[in-house]
Amino acid sequence: MRRRDNLTAAIHMLVEGVFWFHPLVWWIGARLVATREQACDEQVVAETAEPIAYAEGIVGVCRRYVETPHMAVSGVGGADVRARIDAILANRIGLRLTLSKRLVLATVAVLSLTVPLVAGAIEAAAFAAGQLPFATASGPPIDPELRFEVVSIKPFDASSGAQPRGSTTPGRYDFAGLPLRLLVGQGLRATLDRIVGWPDWIDTERYTVAAKMPDPPPPATAIFLMIENLLKDRFKLVTHRETRELPVYNLVLARSDRRLGPAFKESSPECQAELTALRDAARRGAPVPTTPPAAVDCVRVQLGLGTVTTTGTTMVLLANFLTQSVGRPVIDRTGLTSYYDLTLKWTPDAGGGPAPFGLPAGVLPQSPAPPPPADPDAPNIFTAVQEQLGLKLEAGRGPVEVVVIDRIEKPTLD
Repeated sequence: MRRRDNLTAAIHMLVEGVFWFHPLVWWIGARLVATREQACDEQVVAETAEPIAYAEGIVGVCRRYVETPHMAVSGVGGADVRARIDAILANRIGLRLTLSKRLVLATVAVLSLTVPLVAGAIEAAAFAAGQLPFATASGPPIDPELRFEVVSIKPFDASSGAQPRGSTTPGRYDFAGLPLRLLVGQGLRATLDRIVGWPDWIDTERYTVAAKMPDPPPPATAIFLMIENLLKDRFKLVTHRETRELPVYNLVLARSDRRLGPAFKESSPECQAELTALRDAARRGAPVPTTPPAAVDCVRVQLGLGTVTTTGTTMVLLANFLTQSVGRPVIDRTGLTSYYDLTLKWTPDAGGGPAPFGLPAGVLPQSPAPPPPADPDAPNIFTAVQEQLGLKLEAGRGPVEVVVIDRIEKPTLD
């Protein structure tokens, strides 16, 4: 409680809900659990000076847990009990962070958040320029036939208390008990509302997929290609892409004089120049710095329940964000081509809004604790977009690229 671990865990749970597809998010979750456990061990040993008695207590609980595997046991988690016991007996206490070290850690944390956002914007520009789907500015294209070295697929057994999970750790990929739609969405690199042709059993069948990465480790982005090939090999997945006329929202300017709203403005000239240079370099296929210093300061995102603040964004990225919030594709028709800073506050739909990731209601397990309430005085998102940004979401129909599932079968099991 003193370390506010429950608050940290709740925040990370919200992050996992938004960035469920990102392997680093699941790795961070596992490290947070391990670090919380280590901090508790260090506190007990520091206050009692009885490491042997404490270690014996943990071993005793673990022994009882092994003898009766269905009972609920708290406080004995962790993937490596032996390493935990060794650390307790050695009385290894983590170093206290000085102010300078905390500043360095905070700087690294900020860079860890902003650099991927900049890289994502650059990658989006590269895709728009027609580059190969698996090409990067700093390396050759990834082999489209790349596959996991070993894959095991078994029925998910929830009777023993196992919880649905998904994780990517060094050398491994695990997907257990989660809706199969999520696995397909990862492999196809498409939002679930733009995938059609699902079979009837897609929401009832649950599997445990354990896969070993090939050696040497491929680039991080290769995970999605390997998942796609796994689906083709074991689920006999066959798809094609086509453009269909579907209900959409057209994002247009709300005012005839093209004036923007009070919470929506162009980024500074310096940031526009820096981000434009990065975009042009990506389109030419020129090398792009891993951490462009000026761009890091120009691209920032803060997300909350019913609020988003972002700098250095484009209308394409804004339309993609709104797509996840209004339940149908949003197409940019504003004609705005610069980079923008904005703040948007609204009241999320508490009732009949779209389920997370486009899943049918009830497919995902319920979160153990609801997120904090949004501002009850904020308008709905349609009013907020018009009043705060000076834009408007107009209902219509338009061309939308969708992925059509021609064939998918229940997998061969191990």
